[in-house]
Amino acid sequence: MLFLISILVLLPMQLDAAITVAVRSTSANERSNFIALEKRFNLEYPDIKIKFVAYRTAQYKQLISHWLSANIGPDIFFWHAGERLQQFVRNNYVANLDDIWRENKLYESFTPSLTKLISYEGSQYAVPISYYHWGFYYNRELFKDLSISAPKTWQQFLELCIKLKKLNINPISLGSSELWPVAAWFDYLNLRINGFQFHQSLLSGELDFEDPRVRVVFEHWQELIKGGYFLQGHEKLLWSEALPFIYRKLSGFTLVGNFAATILPVEVKDKIGFFPFPIVSSEVENAEEAPTDVFFMRANTENLQDAKLFMKFVARADIQTLYNQISTGFPANRNAVFEPTYLNLKGRDLLQGTKNISQYFDRQTPESFSTPAMAILAEFMLDGDIDKVIHKLEAQRKETLLNKN
Repeated sequence: MLFLISILVLLPMQLDAAITVAVRSTSANERSNFIALEKRFNLEYPDIKIKFVAYRTAQYKQLISHWLSANIGPDIFFWHAGERLQQFVRNNYVANLDDIWRENKLYESFTPSLTKLISYEGSQYAVPISYYHWGFYYNRELFKDLSISAPKTWQQFLELCIKLKKLNINPISLGSSELWPVAAWFDYLNLRINGFQFHQSLLSGELDFEDPRVRVVFEHWQELIKGGYFLQGHEKLLWSEALPFIYRKLSGFTLVGNFAATILPVEVKDKIGFFPFPIVSSEVENAEEAPTDVFFMRANTENLQDAKLFMKFVARADIQTLYNQISTGFPANRNAVFEPTYLNLKGRDLLQGTKNISQYFDRQTPESFSTPAMAILAEFMLDGDIDKVIHKLEAQRKETLLNKN
């Protein structure tokens, strides 16, 4: 249901607002972010009324499609970069922001990899505000105790898994009861083996999941499953329940996003290390997962000038600094400031050094495909049956991706 804004003290209701901004809010941190934006905008532009309306994630996903297709509702939307944005752009629901990007020299403020995520056929349609990195989190004390170092190649990764298992330490911690954590393994293996463009084309439905190159991805993944390197019973655990195995030195590492850093106990934060997903093929240029949040404008908003003013506002470095002081991510504007920590610095260096940034599996594909596909991947984690997983994914591609709007 719609959040009762006044009860949540998210943002004040103003029925005669000049700008309406729709957001989804799932945590106190997110609510605090939007409160900070509203207060700052009102301070700078007291003559322009603004209303933020917050919804729970599940309802927001349904409402945003309804609003845009019916050309009604809010002026501005908080959303995801990549395919989730581009599906609306293809249907002419999103306002072109080329003039804002050009006049405000935003091409200099955002990296080419981030700019690509909000672009379609050479034009820009959104402003990125926050993104975060994925990779392996591990206990640095454990690695020091065992005189081991972070692996850089797939062979080194496998050798480390073997060594840890011989020492009766579970190599890979994982909590997959919500299904989506398993998708990171498919994303990264496909990116490392077949490259960024192949990954994008596959998840857009242009390529066949029965392509031999996809089989190679599952063969690498199967090697980990058959080796018994994943935490036993992971299908019964939440992603957050996999973390204690790391800081209690019961597991070697876990593949997760930087949001995990926000729930680490204070006493172990300084003990947690990070390393990128290892190189599988030296011939493939590395790409990284970095889910990115954006703001975009409805194509036919009646509040065009005020809405554009808000888009310029959230693109600014100081505003992105403000927003990401609470967020777990990095400001998308490269001139913004963020609080330096060990994990943040590692992530920033990783993402600024990569040419291509990929969105997470369920942001790269329509929900009609990603939801059943993640269940198929989770099933593969339990039985390791390559023929079955490929056949099921291909059937799902034909049913949904080939018929997407």
